[in-house]
Amino acid sequence: MGTLQEFIHSKSILPDAIVAVSQKLEATQLKDKKLLQQRVAKRRVKDSASKTYAELDIAKPRSGRGLSATAVASALNEQPLSIRQRSKMLRAVNALLAKKKEAAVDMKTLFGDTPKKETKKPKAAQKK
Repeated sequence: MGTLQEFIHSKSILPDAIVAVSQKLEATQLKDKKLLQQRVAKRRVKDSASKTYAELDIAKPRSGRGLSATAVASALNEQPLSIRQRSKMLRAVNALLAKKKEAAVDMKTLFGDTPKKETKKPKAAQKK
């Protein structure tokens, strides 16, 4: 058994619960729609086009996409996950642990030495 599988078994967390909590945590809300509108307005105004989102204090909205059941199943089988999937998994597990009034865990505790999935490089980095 892998590190993640042992951990959720010891804490009696079901994989279906991870999927459900992840879908709920990552769902878009009204504030996310407002953030998207602010980002669009920033790009349209020529004065603020040169500034970054951080300079204008515009946070990043939620993606609206939680973990799928296949992503959780592959994580339990110790297949590599992307950084985004790992962070969504960590948020979901920590939310379930908080509901049980237990301490939050970190990425190393949850995944151990499981390698991360290599993602595509940005186009600017490939040309160099």
